[in-house]
Amino acid sequence: MASQSRLDELVESNRLLLESGKHSDFIVTCGNDTYNVHKAIICPRCDFFDGASRFGKASSVIEAENNAVELVDDDPEIVKHMMQYIYTLDYEVPVAENDYRTRLVLRRDGITDRAERKQACWLAERIPFLSRDYYERVLKVVRNYRVVGEAGIYVTDITNKPFRELVNLVEEAEKNGSLIEDAFPSDRQWLVHAKIYTIADKYNVRGLKECVVAKLRATDIDALASKWFWAALDVIYSTTPPQDLALRDMVADHIAVLFEHFEINDRIQEKFSKFPELAVRLVNHWYGGPDCNNKTQSNN
Repeated sequence: MASQSRLDELVESNRLLLESGKHSDFIVTCGNDTYNVHKAIICPRCDFFDGASRFGKASSVIEAENNAVELVDDDPEIVKHMMQYIYTLDYEVPVAENDYRTRLVLRRDGITDRAERKQACWLAERIPFLSRDYYERVLKVVRNYRVVGEAGIYVTDITNKPFRELVNLVEEAEKNGSLIEDAFPSDRQWLVHAKIYTIADKYNVRGLKECVVAKLRATDIDALASKWFWAALDVIYSTTPPQDLALRDMVADHIAVLFEHFEINDRIQEKFSKFPELAVRLVNHWYGGPDCNNKTQSNN
């Protein structure tokens, strides 16, 4: 069996081949990007390229005599990650450098009053959009109470006293215009991963969907507050096959956690109306179902 260092060496060699295009015998274009690729590498990993290199595919622009294919309907950013995976069996989505260092995830347990649950939801949705000075003031309040901290994430059950303090801070910030667009722009990874999953299914790239699932499971996100989570949900429930439950159930699991702590909000209601199957996935999450153990759709 080859040592890990030798396998790493092979992967690096493939990466350099993709980067340089040396000895290429096939061309893939998408938007303004051109990839001088190698049939011996791309065809065993991807059924689409295997067929395109031999017969052509009606869904794309083919120049069979020139050994070229143009992916006219795809996002160049997503195709870039797909090509990276085909050559190295991995891909890397860049993270933003301006994320806040600590993520605060609020939970409100033991509330039966709907108005209080709704206010708790309002608070948790707005904290990630506070300017850095107000965000630090919120963290200072939270640190005085019960907090579970791990790898830069604080999860706290906000009892009545800190809850009131936090509400006052957020209201003050809104009044002073101390809000930003997004404290955690790296959450966009969720949307990118979802799109990569879709293109992996579209072109049957072996192993790529499993790679996406592993990366999403390792990526923290505040599902309630992050606009990127909801954008990823739209992609997952509108572009992945209905029988492919890997990401559909992952999203449903996140939403199920929200139901445990907060009142249902307008955004969740809107998603239920848009994707009725999402409600079905939640029922299966809570009570089990005939397909609850059939989540992973392998394309190996």
